[in-house]
Amino acid sequence: MEEKNYVPIITLSNEVEALSIQQYLKEAGIPSILRKFSIPAFDPSFFGEGAIGIGPLLEGRWGELLVPEDRAEEAIKIIEELRKDLGI
Repeated sequence: MEEKNYVPIITLSNEVEALSIQQYLKEAGIPSILRKFSIPAFDPSFFGEGAIGIGPLLEGRWGELLVPEDRAEEAIKIIEELRKDLGI
């Protein structure tokens, strides 16, 4: 089996957005990988609201979505159309 080179195509703001877009791409036949930025020990959901660390640096940046390099352009167009249709 040929190993594909995956490239990041979008930075995501939360897990719901990430899973929704990933599912949409899956339905279009495009495989993807989610890469989460947070580190559990520094994630406020792990320690509560008073947690400190790198969390503030990542605010609004939950993670990124990677797709095979040869499908990146197609995936970007699909995501742009989806966001346009949803008005986001």
